[in-house]
Amino acid sequence: MDSSQDAPFDELDELLAPCLELPEDQIEGAVEALCRQHPARAEAIRSRLAPLWATGLLDSGQQGQGRLPKRLGDFQLIRQIGSGGMGVVWESRQLSLDRPVALKILFPHLALSPESRQKFEREAVAAGRLSHPGIVAVHDVGEDQGFHFIAQELVAGGRTLADLILDRRRLGVHRPKTYQEMAGLFAEVAEALEAAHEAGVIHRDIKPANILLSPDGHPKLADFGLAKVQDALSLSRTGHLIGTPFYMSPEQIRGRQSLDKRSDIFSLGATLYESLTLSRPFEGDTGQQVLDKICLQEPIDPRKIRGRIPGDLAVICLKAMEKRRENRYPSAAAMAADLRRHLNHQPIWARPPGRIARLGRWTRRHPVFSATSAVASTAFVAVLLLLLQTKRAEDEAARAAKTTIRVLEDVVQAMAHGGATSQGPFGDPQGLVERAMEITADLAGQPAVRARLLSTIAEVQSGLGRPGQALPLLQQARSLLQKNFGATKEVYDLLEMETLSLWQLGRYEEAKEQALSLLAYRKSQQPLDREKTWEAQELLASIYLRDGHAQEAETLLLDIIQSQEAAFGQDASASLSAKHSLVRVYLSLNKRREAYELAVLVEQQRRQELGPEDPATLLSGHLLANCLQQRGNFRRALSLHQEIYRSRLHTLGHDHPETLRSLHSIAQMQEKLGNLLTAEQTADRVLTARVRVLGKTHDDTLLSQLLYAWVLSQLDKSEEAEARLIETWQLRKDHYGLCHPQTLNTGYRLTSHLQKVGRLDQALDVAQSQLLACRQELGDKAQACLHALMVLARVEEARGEWATALKHAQEALAGTPETQTQRWRERQAYVSRLQELVADG
Repeated sequence: MDSSQDAPFDELDELLAPCLELPEDQIEGAVEALCRQHPARAEAIRSRLAPLWATGLLDSGQQGQGRLPKRLGDFQLIRQIGSGGMGVVWESRQLSLDRPVALKILFPHLALSPESRQKFEREAVAAGRLSHPGIVAVHDVGEDQGFHFIAQELVAGGRTLADLILDRRRLGVHRPKTYQEMAGLFAEVAEALEAAHEAGVIHRDIKPANILLSPDGHPKLADFGLAKVQDALSLSRTGHLIGTPFYMSPEQIRGRQSLDKRSDIFSLGATLYESLTLSRPFEGDTGQQVLDKICLQEPIDPRKIRGRIPGDLAVICLKAMEKRRENRYPSAAAMAADLRRHLNHQPIWARPPGRIARLGRWTRRHPVFSATSAVASTAFVAVLLLLLQTKRAEDEAARAAKTTIRVLEDVVQAMAHGGATSQGPFGDPQGLVERAMEITADLAGQPAVRARLLSTIAEVQSGLGRPGQALPLLQQARSLLQKNFGATKEVYDLLEMETLSLWQLGRYEEAKEQALSLLAYRKSQQPLDREKTWEAQELLASIYLRDGHAQEAETLLLDIIQSQEAAFGQDASASLSAKHSLVRVYLSLNKRREAYELAVLVEQQRRQELGPEDPATLLSGHLLANCLQQRGNFRRALSLHQEIYRSRLHTLGHDHPETLRSLHSIAQMQEKLGNLLTAEQTADRVLTARVRVLGKTHDDTLLSQLLYAWVLSQLDKSEEAEARLIETWQLRKDHYGLCHPQTLNTGYRLTSHLQKVGRLDQALDVAQSQLLACRQELGDKAQACLHALMVLARVEEARGEWATALKHAQEALAGTPETQTQRWRERQAYVSRLQELVADG
């Protein structure tokens, strides 16, 4: 006799449950097999399922839609708008109130279980008690004709954050201002989540698909309580986790701890991560791989995936995703507050007291409290150094290396926002770098860890304005990865950093060769990462500009901007970086009006989006001041340079390269305005600092040497001026060659000085040697050649050789496009003056 004949009703449900967990196209066959196994219960089984077959809820697609009732209780069904693991969602109308609603109907296999029905009702009631503009409102819960449903607010458009991420993933790039928009959006989500937590409701299923977007762009958190019905922590009869694992917290996966609100904070952090990077923080070929990574691996820093993500926003994201829940934000309100602080350009609270990056920003605004923080921070560094000194074995070295990497990344982040400079509360970070270098020798068997440590040390050196120290570390790190793992994405990321160091060192031919290789790789990647490709193109344009090929740089940058505007429309923020670079190109090509107008646009946009003291805003302000200088408005340029210098001094310290760049510009404007004694003092000060910080042969140091020598020449301190001018010209000639714009400019200053002191033969030798080199290497029509012709003509004029001077000046004028209006007019006026001299002579 079939023992199931006398089985109670809930035991019948138990028999049916495994069948209903199968894919929908396999359910009918499994039910028939079950009936054959229990023939005495076959009629009861079919009778139990009959209403569900009739309604079509065990079917898929359009076949099931047509057999649902047209009305459930007070709700008229209009059209299906969604489906998921719990059931289907229909756009409906509540007849009594004549309002649109979204009606969620529970799937049959959950409706069969009394326990599931109780959970559904209990959680729906809990969600119904929540009242917040950022939470989808629940209007009603009920049952009709065997269907259990929840009526909730219908969000127009039906678009989710998951849809937005998918659209931008297809596009392959974020607009720059998207990161700020995301910060604002997630601040709203976190505030809504806090309201739920205050009401005692833990969501447990935070993910992009559960964040709806209203037509005006505001988020609404949905599906409260459904995760408890679906119960992502419960195991199916096959022993597998039910649900999508990508956003689960480690404790949610392990199931060993009672969940609290901090589990939702982890999931919200994972969702923010995907929204910023367009990649999930943890991926894998199987669900188990994903779960293992969530529990055991740290997510990649978002900035290593999308370099334009603001540093503080990346820190907030990673803080929310800490493995240990006690290290996360204590509440969603705390996370929301940090996001608001970021949006208001205030220091964030993400890192614990004493961490380097937070101290760097906090000290700027609260110097009274910085001393106490410095004590805690110094203790933190001391513990780290002790760890480095106690390394004994390779495994210990690896652990120490990973700790060091995290600290050094904090140093890099702090330097980007004004902390951890040589004048900061920790002294020179170079001491930490030296101790970190000691550990690399013990990592021979762990090339990946060693390469990451070397590259992070290099980032610190670059941030300190020491590209010469950074370059060999980057080369070593890239060689390690390529030898052990092949030509991976990480290898090319290091190649980009290496190329930038070569550019900063003035090794333009090497930099250009590597930039072209990098660009070819970026273009070959599928799907194409357009943001990375644009960055590679912009780096190549910068190399072209510094190498004296401004027109090639202009063409490349205009192509970038056109491509970005085609992707984003006429959104100025999408191409600010390329436009900033284009301003420098325009200045080099003497397109002063175009440079000034574009510089104003870029500076205003960055000030509005990033705040007045953001490094990018200050950089754009510096460039705008240079445009004013080229237009002859020296007083306005001086005022703007002084304003930027004060901001950089406050945020970066005295010896930071950007601070010294502002001080150099101030000395330039003082010289232009005729304040020679003041200019001498300022130029001497910045030259001394640059020799100390950057070294005697660094390009910025040579710029200051040239300026100081020129001021000395005007003050009739001829002997010292001449010695410095000759030294600078010789260094640039040896380093760059005679045809480089910087060498030509130095040669012009030298010939002007030699003319002034009456050594015209020596001035002629310098001018002729530069022109000959330019003709041979670049050709007669090159801009550098035209510049050398003008320098030679002025020397010949001083020697009374007016006809020869006129010939060379006319050749320079003939090669100058009339589109370079200001330069063409200046050369035309000079030719006219020489013509008068020749006629009078």
